[in-house]
Amino acid sequence: MLPLPPDLALLLLEQATDCISLHDPDGTVRWASVAAHELFGVPPETLVGRSPLGLLHPDERPWAAQALVSMLKQAGSAPYVTRPFRVRHAEGTQRWLEIRVRALRDAATGRATQLVVVSRDVTPRVEAEQQAAAERELHERLFEDSMVGETILKAIRDPATGAIVDFQHIRRNRRAREQALLHGDPVEAVGPGTPTMLQRFPASATTTFPRFREVLANGQPWEGEQPYQTPAGRNGYVTRIAPLSADQIRISWLNLTPVQELTARLTEEQHLFGAVFELSAAGLSIFEAVRDAGGRVADFRIVRRNPQALWLLNLSTTDVGALISEQYPLMMTNGLMATFAQVIETGESWHQEVRYQEPPIDGWYDVFVTRLDEARICLSFTDLTPIRRAEERLAESQTGLALGAEVAGLGLADRDLRTGRVRLTPQYARLCGLPETALEMDVAELRARVNPLDQQTAGWPPDPTGAPPALERETRLRFRRFDTDEERLFLTRTRLLHDAQGEPVRLLSATLDITDSQTHINRAAAAENQLALAAEVAGMGTTERFIGTDELLISPAYARLIGLPADTSRIKLANVVALFNPTDIRDVFIPYQQAIERGEQAGAIRLRGQRADTGAPFTLLAMARLWPGPPARVQSAALDITTLVEVEQAALDAQAQLALAAEATGLGLSIRDVAADTLAVTPAFAELYGLPPSTARVRLSQLLDLTHPDDRRTLRPAFEAALGQPGRTGQAQFRIRRADTGHERVLLSTARAEGDTHGITRRVLAVTLDVTDIARARAATEQLRLWQTLTDGLPEILWVSGPGLMKTEMLNQRWYDYTGHTPAVLLDQSWVRAVHPEDLASPTTNAAVRQALAEGTPYELKMRLRRHDGIWRWFLARAAPLFDSAGTLTHWVGLTMDIHEREMAERALRRANADLDTFVYAAAHDLKSPIDNLEAVISALQEEYDERRRNFPSPFDDTIAALHRHAEQAVGRFRATLADLAQVVDTQAPPDAPDQPLGLATHVADLVLDMEAEFATAHGLLCLDLQVSAVRGLPARHLRSVLFNLIGNALKYRHPDRPARLWLRARAIGASWVELALTDNGLGLDSAKAARAFELFGRLHPGAAGGTGIGLFIVRRVVEQAGGKLRLNGRPGVGTTFAIRLPRR
Repeated sequence: MLPLPPDLALLLLEQATDCISLHDPDGTVRWASVAAHELFGVPPETLVGRSPLGLLHPDERPWAAQALVSMLKQAGSAPYVTRPFRVRHAEGTQRWLEIRVRALRDAATGRATQLVVVSRDVTPRVEAEQQAAAERELHERLFEDSMVGETILKAIRDPATGAIVDFQHIRRNRRAREQALLHGDPVEAVGPGTPTMLQRFPASATTTFPRFREVLANGQPWEGEQPYQTPAGRNGYVTRIAPLSADQIRISWLNLTPVQELTARLTEEQHLFGAVFELSAAGLSIFEAVRDAGGRVADFRIVRRNPQALWLLNLSTTDVGALISEQYPLMMTNGLMATFAQVIETGESWHQEVRYQEPPIDGWYDVFVTRLDEARICLSFTDLTPIRRAEERLAESQTGLALGAEVAGLGLADRDLRTGRVRLTPQYARLCGLPETALEMDVAELRARVNPLDQQTAGWPPDPTGAPPALERETRLRFRRFDTDEERLFLTRTRLLHDAQGEPVRLLSATLDITDSQTHINRAAAAENQLALAAEVAGMGTTERFIGTDELLISPAYARLIGLPADTSRIKLANVVALFNPTDIRDVFIPYQQAIERGEQAGAIRLRGQRADTGAPFTLLAMARLWPGPPARVQSAALDITTLVEVEQAALDAQAQLALAAEATGLGLSIRDVAADTLAVTPAFAELYGLPPSTARVRLSQLLDLTHPDDRRTLRPAFEAALGQPGRTGQAQFRIRRADTGHERVLLSTARAEGDTHGITRRVLAVTLDVTDIARARAATEQLRLWQTLTDGLPEILWVSGPGLMKTEMLNQRWYDYTGHTPAVLLDQSWVRAVHPEDLASPTTNAAVRQALAEGTPYELKMRLRRHDGIWRWFLARAAPLFDSAGTLTHWVGLTMDIHEREMAERALRRANADLDTFVYAAAHDLKSPIDNLEAVISALQEEYDERRRNFPSPFDDTIAALHRHAEQAVGRFRATLADLAQVVDTQAPPDAPDQPLGLATHVADLVLDMEAEFATAHGLLCLDLQVSAVRGLPARHLRSVLFNLIGNALKYRHPDRPARLWLRARAIGASWVELALTDNGLGLDSAKAARAFELFGRLHPGAAGGTGIGLFIVRRVVEQAGGKLRLNGRPGVGTTFAIRLPRR
């Protein structure tokens, strides 16, 4: 063999996938090929001079040291091959290597001078061997430990014919051996020389033996129940027979007799349980636990419900299969989910009454939960709602009668029919103008104050001796007050009570002064008549229908709209519906009516119909609203817009004619064959694309290749979408690159898809022309068109005028729609005629305009504009100047928006605030002197009483002292209420938001000093965390009011069992908000009742001392006026957090 040149040999070594290395006799590396980098993850040169033992797995190093000694002894002409061993790769992974070592020895001494080592990565082979060994071990364990008896049989064949004559037991698993002994087969040994199957089980010759032979013959497994008789006379069942080879089968068998008996018993019990479950009077539900990856119960799935459960829960359809978290999210937070999980984990049943409110469920339930097994629970519940509702109504009626009568100004009287005496409540006495101490009098005295006509016509006072007396009666009568002789209108309801013998004994009456209410009713009736007159003048028809009825109440105007006699006022809904287009009724009216009855807000709809008298077509624009009642009813208004619809249709027809005219102007014609996806084209069409003039047919893909890539992505889907719309004309503009010159051109294509009798598109006709020049011209005007489109779509009025503001150069469509003007009068001062004369002459308006013109600055002002129907509405006009590059003012651009409703609301609010200011001022001023006098009287009485008590002690001293304290406390609370009402008035008018920052630390410190007594009483401590040092945007008095009310409430409603602790935190929320949050450890509030806390007089702790229910109302008003937000979170018995967010300015 010729030796290789050194450079070629080195090249071959470097290309080898195995790592080839040269070592000293002690193992030190002298050289390694580049494959070392792949095996060990390090460059080969870094291995030189190192011992390779450092690369080995620590467990392999002792063996490697011994192996090195053996290599030095044995390695010679024949290589020394090691077993696979582990090394660690630089990436941290483990690999298996196998090495071949050949020693280079000194010819004289025979000692090894160098070792040549070839290292090969055998990781895949080792891992495969380990996997195979693990699988064999697993298979062996599965076979031996199986709960099913497993037996392997080998066929015994006739040497002459090869037919199967018997089977030899080759192997049995533990379960099979146990079953064999149980069924009378004492032979445990298997394999050659042991009894055959027919020797062990002779009866199997006609049962299982034919089946075994059949499976081997056809090579297909068999599954089923194969009975056979054991030597002990017991029945056995073979369940599966599978071939393993040409002569071996595997038998899986069980004694199914106990299983079948148990199955029969379970089936019977399940039928019994099912009958009890379905017929139970209690609601029954079965839930199955759903566990998370950690094995914890995370949810429950609804497995089964009985009919009673569906009925009690108001379920129209079953929710079986749903998760509790999806179907009933409230259970995840109200403790029921945790209770179910506890029952599953502990096995302890749970019984409790539960109040549950989650649509469609709302009621009280007696709930019993028990565990069925480790995965399921049974929930049994009965409905207590009727009982609890009755108890609530009873409690409400008992407390509400007295409270409601007092609050509603209702006077109550009780007449004894045997004596003629009447007992009165204080409110009844006040209604009659009597002193509150006059609580009993003769009925004749009251009768004398009733208008004589009402005594005759209304029969008042009612005579209970008449036959038969009415149990209840309602009467309106005029009554002259005892004090002023003023005649008032009373509404009186009476009820007659009888004794056990049925004789009338008492007459109860409730009386309300409705004088002022009747006046308002009369005014409302007059306003309603005026509204009806306005609707009649405008040609608007109205209807009304009570929910649940089929009768429609219609106005004379509505009757005229649909061609009915004008005197028609009531008509069946079906008769009116029959006049309208059935499609509109199905697709528009019925869904609209259903949405309205659900209380949803909906816009106007159009309905087509034919008049009942002439059959002429009409179109109505209708809008409806739901009045919740009671009784609930739907009211609607309709206008005849037939003429408007005809105008719209004429516009659509004109548009269609315009499209056909555009189609006729094309130059290139093409016909696309949809099936072949090719186009037959004219020479002019080929010229458009730069194709040869002789081109008569071209593929669609070829044209798409010439289309600009940006347009290609949208053009192909447009082509495909057109195929599904036969008879419809479409148009597309796109860019191409001509095939001959590569120049970009813009084409406009108008196409129509034509279909067959089945509506399937077969071909597409198209006319295409080059619109490059037109497109370029359009690009120059596109911005102007886009601007006009945007401005015409604005709901506000947009205008552009010259530098002097008098010459209007542009108005958007909103101006013409509102005023009814036309563009023809744009160049004059038509806009002036639309402004209210008072606003034109307003000094404020003129001063703002003059200043803006002089300084070239924006301005803003309010004005009234006249609508096309003559109605004046309020608008807010804002204008800004435009300057050219030289700084010269060239135009004014203005935006005028309709603020009429807001202006009216603000004016109404200002009137209401003024009324409230007047009331509070009058109350505080008029009551101040009586309160001062009352305090002086109480003080004088106390001094006199103290003197008398010193001289003449009495057993009633403590009682009188307590009454004195209560009187002083009542006066104090009254003063506090007047002060709070004054604060409410102070917050009514929006204050000027100051720009000066308000230091939180200073304000809080001053407030704590002022509230030193309250903190001492509550043993209170306030902790501050002020990440933001100051706030802006509200007056200092308002900031103090907010902090005073929040801190005062926290101290006032402290928990009785612990000192009051308060935490005030100020922090920034993003770049837009500052949050102040006050947390306390007091009585706590239910977050679900948070809205009530901010209502006027809304007290959530009525049993706690102090409080008027005004403080939090003041906080809400101040924060809302500053543009802020409030949030309340609380837990009863734990504490409350009030969070306020104010805008950062």
